[in-house]
Amino acid sequence: GYERFAAALVANRVPSAVLGPLGSAARLLPRTGGYHELRRSVERFAADPHSSPELRYRSWVSVFDETALRRVLAPDLRALVDRTEPYASFDRALGEAGSGPLLHRLLHVNFRTYLHDDLLVKTDRMSMANSLEARSPFLDTELAGYLASLPPEMKATPFALKRLLRRSLEGVLPREILRRRKHGFGVPVGRWFRSELRRPFEELVLGGGARSAEVLDPRGVRTLFDEHLRGTDHGGRLWLLLSLELWLRKLEGPQQTEPPSEPNILVSETRSE
Repeated sequence: GYERFAAALVANRVPSAVLGPLGSAARLLPRTGGYHELRRSVERFAADPHSSPELRYRSWVSVFDETALRRVLAPDLRALVDRTEPYASFDRALGEAGSGPLLHRLLHVNFRTYLHDDLLVKTDRMSMANSLEARSPFLDTELAGYLASLPPEMKATPFALKRLLRRSLEGVLPREILRRRKHGFGVPVGRWFRSELRRPFEELVLGGGARSAEVLDPRGVRTLFDEHLRGTDHGGRLWLLLSLELWLRKLEGPQQTEPPSEPNILVSETRSE
């Protein structure tokens, strides 16, 4: 159901010569900050027009690509990007997928990486932390195996996602729900870093006492933050940098320093920025 699967299917059919001008035209669109902001979607879709659909999909699911990571790492750590193979799990899963249809290869990668290493981990930890037993019925082995054997066009096309699930629930759910666009559980971190989280980020990550300064390049982080304030969407990257700083401080234990400003964050809407 993720729209990136549809984007990959479309990208596999669109000539690279078209994608360059499309990316340039996207800059004329307004920034709305919404969950389905058209400008951000088109810019991401048109990026790296000469790469394969698999590599472009990889960039869509990456918060930091190798170039962006080098920008914020301390100079003596930048060589680690080459030695640590940050895309190893993705590339390994893609190799396992073989040479079948594009959708099946990407679904396999998603199953072995994002689902296995992220979604299920969070679900298990958060449910157990609250003494809940969570189950994922769609991951029943017989059901998952059967669905994996079906041809890709039965599952999704560039303009129709979750085809089997939607058809199976016809007559059960209202039509407006069945036709509703997918909406995730993201939060507006992009907007927060231009408002509620701006000062805490500046004090914690960009301040003189930043613990992360040992592994990050303060100038690169400042440039990233300034670009975000001017309109470029770096919300996900800034969130990771703030999380790193808070984690490093927690490892040190209580500090006898003045605490930074506490943002009062009220989530009135859910969107990913």
